[in-house]
Amino acid sequence: MRTTLAPTATPKPTATPVPTSTPTPTPTAAYFYPTAPPDTAADGWGLYYASSKSDVFHRPGCRYVSQIKSSNLITFSSRHEALDAGYRPCKVCKP
Repeated sequence: MRTTLAPTATPKPTATPVPTSTPTPTPTAAYFYPTAPPDTAADGWGLYYASSKSDVFHRPGCRYVSQIKSSNLITFSSRHEALDAGYRPCKVCKP
């Protein structure tokens, strides 16, 4: 005894909506720099980080700050203090 199945209808693919405008990019942590009130330092930031093994200083939000070992971490209260100590500004975060 042979049974035959009735043919089933295949679903038609739905059209993907085309965006009318480009989406706004969301900010990521790499581009976020915490700001201090302008009265905390002459340049408006108030805290900079450097490594004792390097000659570069960074803003707090720079991606290279997380790579500094805590035993080598140095903090400066102003940009001028870091420059006077012989450190140069980072070319990524540009403090």
